[in-house]
Amino acid sequence: MALRSAVATTLTLTVAVASGMAAMVAYPVMLPMLQVEWGLTNTEAGWIGGVFFAGYVSIVPFTANLTDHMDPRRVILAGMALSAVAIVGFSFFASGFWSATLWWGVLGAGFAGIYMPGLKALSDVLPEHARGRGVSTYTASFPLGVALSFFICGEITTVFPWREGLRLLALGPVMGFLLTVLALPSRPVVDKPAVRRIPFQRILSNRKLLAYMWVYAIHNVETSTMRTWLVALLTFSLSTQLPDARAGALSPPTVVVFANLFGLTGMLIANEFSARLPRHLVVCVIMVLSPLVGLAVGLSLSALYWQVTALVMAYSFLASADTGSVNAGLIAATDADYRGAVISLHATAGSVGAFVGPVLFGFVLDLAGGESLASAWIWAFAVLAVLLMAGPSVLWRVNRS
Repeated sequence: MALRSAVATTLTLTVAVASGMAAMVAYPVMLPMLQVEWGLTNTEAGWIGGVFFAGYVSIVPFTANLTDHMDPRRVILAGMALSAVAIVGFSFFASGFWSATLWWGVLGAGFAGIYMPGLKALSDVLPEHARGRGVSTYTASFPLGVALSFFICGEITTVFPWREGLRLLALGPVMGFLLTVLALPSRPVVDKPAVRRIPFQRILSNRKLLAYMWVYAIHNVETSTMRTWLVALLTFSLSTQLPDARAGALSPPTVVVFANLFGLTGMLIANEFSARLPRHLVVCVIMVLSPLVGLAVGLSLSALYWQVTALVMAYSFLASADTGSVNAGLIAATDADYRGAVISLHATAGSVGAFVGPVLFGFVLDLAGGESLASAWIWAFAVLAVLLMAGPSVLWRVNRS
């Protein structure tokens, strides 16, 4: 594949995945409103935010592993279609904790057919010399899609009732479907009967591979928690400000849009550092600094809104920065014969972390007195920071040995 063709394929597929994520953060954007409308506790609110990844983890081991034996494009197209159905279903039928749990979980299942199968498809078609940078660029589709989703959801919910706005967001996966057809030509896959089953023994014997899976799970605890709770956190911070300060302030969804773009910038910068320095060193430094800045966010909620906003930007920059480096480290440590199987386990580990994070954060908020107390937010960030340190410590030990 020529370099120009590789770049075009990477960029088109990246935009396709970002389009498929159009409604991914619709629930976090609407969380302050829906929590009141449906009478949700913080634990229940965190559960719905995390159940997206429960739906994801229920499907992704099959979808990613399936790409070793069939055309990944078919899997991605099915994921786009299911995502559109889930968005429409949520808009019509979600009316409380259980119905929202069901439909938001279905949306997660749809995403399981999009992101990791897309990573497998891209790593298969790119030549080896372009694969590392291509994978890192494709990984940027996630923060790009999240930022796009925050922006669209924030704008639509100010113009339309939330149910009608959600139905418009179903156009995102439809566009992603069409772009995937454009980016990935249909191609037959030669089946490999010898590796049809996931080679657990070979995977479990690769300590570096397992370390990157563990780090990805811990990383997703943080990023999923941030996506679910940032709008609510900024809404609380804004409520503590004087009326004059509130009048000229950016809305919480708008702040989170810029925060996610900062995260994308952090990812691209970290990727370049990883190309020049030991990858594990870059990842470990980021994973130590990020929860410390998160704790600073919790401690600052009674400060001026612009100060909280600045810390949220820095937090998003660091929390997302190591994503591409972690995924590239996993791909580099994986045998091409069972790459799809490894990616499926990697995605499973990440989605377990992504489910646990928002629920744990909401539980600590409830335990510490509720989202209306600044001290409760501090406790939630403190517990999160302690948990997150389990990531870099493992990766560092494995690479030293």
